[in-house]
Parts: sequence; C-alpha cells; structure tokens
Amino acid sequence: MFGIGMPELLIVLVVALLVLGPRKLPEAARSLGRGMAEFRRASNDLRNSLTAPIDEIKDTVADLGRDLTEDDGSASDSGSAADAGTSAPATSVPSPPPASPRVPTPSTSPAAASSDTDGAPDEATDDPKRDG
Repeated sequence: MFGIGMPELLIVLVVALLVLGPRKLPEAARSLGRGMAEFRRASNDLRNSLTAPIDEIKDTVADLGRDLTEDDGSASDSGSAADAGTSAPATSVPSPPPASPRVPTPSTSPAAASSDTDGAPDEATDDPKRDG
C-alpha cells in the first residue's frame, strides 16, 4: 500500500497497542476505517464531478457526428436525379486558391532578352544597320 511490509506493519500495531491500550485500540481502528472510507467516498465524488462534463462533451460530439452522417445520407436520397450531380456534400473541403499568373523572369541570354512574350524576335535587334 505505502511500501510497508509485514514486519513494519507488526511494529506499528505493537506501538499502537502500547500507546492506546487494549481498550481504546478497537475504537481507534474503527474511527480510522471510517475516516478512510469517507476519504475514499470524497475522492470518488471528486473524480465523478470532473469526468461527468467530459462524458457529456463526448456524447454531444458523438451525436453531432451521427447527425452529420445522417444528413449526408439523406441529402443524396432526397435529391432529384437532375440535381444529384450538382449538389455539394454538407461537409465539403474548401477549394484551393486560384493559381497566380506566371510572371516572366529576366534572363541573361541575349536571345531571351531580345524576344517579346509572344516568342517573336524584337525588330530593333534583328536589323544589322541599327547595331552599330
């Protein structure tokens, strides 16, 4: 219980018998037993008062989960054949944001620098008279 073995327990009982005497020892043992029972009862009440709200929350979450699964099943049964493919489920995953347009990055090659975004060469660099 508290790491007390049989020899230590016998020593405690002998000391209690010497201190209290044979007439008061049974009364002391009875009151000690009542105190331990009261302590056990109080600790069980405390444990129950702490776990009761947690159990209520678990039950509520389980009920909500059942309601969601019932809603998903009834929505597909109650819909018409025309809009069955267009209706979204009750718990849909949000779509990702749209992709940003690609921005051309500057390049160090002269061929890439002389071309427009459409891939055609720039007119100013193709004319040999303007180079020099």
